[in-house]
Amino acid sequence: MNQALNILLIDDNPDDRALAIRELRREFPGVCVRQIADSMGLTLAIEMGDCDCVITDYQLRWMDGLAVLSTIKANWPECPVIMFTGTGSEEIAVEAMKAGLDDYVLKSAKHYRRLAGAVGKALERASQRRALRELEANYRALFAEVPSGLYKTTPAGRILDANATLIQMLGHGDREALLSLNAAELYAEPAERRRWQALMERDGVVRHFETRLRRSDGTLIWVEDNSRAVCNTKGEMLYYEGSLEDISERLNLESQLLQAQKMESVGKLAAGIAHDFNNVLTVIKGHTDLLLRDGRMPLELADSLRKISSAADRAANVTHQLLTFSQRQTMQRQELDLNQTIRGVVAEMEAGLRADKILLRLELSEGLPAIHADANMMGQMVANLAANAHDAMREGGTLWIRTESIEVDASYAKQHPDARAGAFVCLNVSDSGRGMDPEMMRRIFDPFFSTKEVGKGSGLGLTTVYGIIHLHQGWTEVISQVGQGTLLKVFLPAKFEPDVHTPDAGTAEQIHAGAGTILVVEDEPELRLLARQILEYYGYRVLEASGSAAALEAWPRYAQEVDLLLTDMVMPEGVTGWELATKLREQKPDLRVICTSGYNENLPAEASSPPRGVQLVHKPFEPQGLAIAVRECLDA
Repeated sequence: MNQALNILLIDDNPDDRALAIRELRREFPGVCVRQIADSMGLTLAIEMGDCDCVITDYQLRWMDGLAVLSTIKANWPECPVIMFTGTGSEEIAVEAMKAGLDDYVLKSAKHYRRLAGAVGKALERASQRRALRELEANYRALFAEVPSGLYKTTPAGRILDANATLIQMLGHGDREALLSLNAAELYAEPAERRRWQALMERDGVVRHFETRLRRSDGTLIWVEDNSRAVCNTKGEMLYYEGSLEDISERLNLESQLLQAQKMESVGKLAAGIAHDFNNVLTVIKGHTDLLLRDGRMPLELADSLRKISSAADRAANVTHQLLTFSQRQTMQRQELDLNQTIRGVVAEMEAGLRADKILLRLELSEGLPAIHADANMMGQMVANLAANAHDAMREGGTLWIRTESIEVDASYAKQHPDARAGAFVCLNVSDSGRGMDPEMMRRIFDPFFSTKEVGKGSGLGLTTVYGIIHLHQGWTEVISQVGQGTLLKVFLPAKFEPDVHTPDAGTAEQIHAGAGTILVVEDEPELRLLARQILEYYGYRVLEASGSAAALEAWPRYAQEVDLLLTDMVMPEGVTGWELATKLREQKPDLRVICTSGYNENLPAEASSPPRGVQLVHKPFEPQGLAIAVRECLDA
């Protein structure tokens, strides 16, 4: 070895020191040896600082070797110590080894040469101990600071160790609190722990095991467990070690994506049929209602026509629900008091609830913030939720409807799908009915999923609720157990946006004999004919065009005569009804416009808040509804 060494030699015999130095320099040419012959010299040497190795005699005039060993280890715990002595015994050697002695070399002619070898081995062992301590320190640092939760447990479930990430993940205040638990107590479902144990005993390793764990506050989180069994050389199981990753947020995002994809699929189907289907329903509904206005109609025929009209309304409602839950419905937002909406819905259904032996309890929070919402959609949402709760209580029960204002924080938002921090109005609708199992809860908002008997319900009630809530940037949470009822919570953003004025719908009294000329632009001949018949019935003069190109071609001849443009939004010639209206109003700014549409995905942004003199009418429309819209538009 050529490395420079700093050795402390403690011996009160100068001849023995000389012999020892000779042997050390033979092996370590550059060695620096500090010689200590009394207690003061030892004290000064310790004050001067650490050294690479200490060689001490056992029998000194002023101290024995065990006391020297104790002093050195007290000041330099990592410094190797070799006892080089001509006296002593096996008992002393054993005692010294227990106290941290690295080697014991006897002073004799044949052992002097062994001293340098003993020093070399002691230094090598010291270097290995330092390396091991560094590795252990690095491991402990990694164990403590890695962003995944790390743990060790016995096969019986006793937690041996856990890092700070896992302690925080499970919501415990300190390490001791977590280590006082058995691993089985952390599982939301005991069967999941048994399944994990069976996999570990079979394979000795578990990969990508997803399960739910219970935090200290009782909330549940989804985790992914990757772990292995650690065995001794005989193959005997010592402990399990592994990592846990909180995947709640990832699964929440995946769940949202899957739900959105389901809604998108059915939404595309609805969008594909909505325009043509609503055109057909408009013809059926319009002609039926026109016939019903004939007072000479036989009673039997009138009754049949009313049934046709009612069936058309139901078909239109299904299309409306499909477009709503797929978030393709146009909204008319306004400042809204949710409590007032609830009272209106409850007033209409209260008698039916009493007849079915259902007790209704309202707990509506005073001073509830307003929401910025579509009034009709909110009424439909409350009605659907109440109807769903009602149907869950076949033998009667209690229906609770509560409202409250809450502030959602980031911690809560992380634990719940769709949630986000902020101020919200919360609607709680709960029942004491039969409740739901996990599979039913997973599918509760799926289109056409229903637990009712065949023919009772379309399976779109809660799906429509889902669409309405998401159109309003809210979310839902469902809590239910079989036999213990269901709680459905709706979170809607508290209103901070400015009010949006929504014109009144109008009443039948506003309809009177028409006066003026209306240009009807519609590519469907039957719809064009229906619109002419309705408008002429109310006294208007009607001009027709089969599309945007025909309307633009005829416009120069009739521009001065036309008071109002009634146009379909979707046209086959590449110019939409909105674009047609825009071009004609550029030439005649006071032209009144009504746009009709059975499907609103492709509406321009301006259509949600049209300028004065422009209205949007949804298909299928009733003759009276169209007449009211025309009168309001002309009078605007």
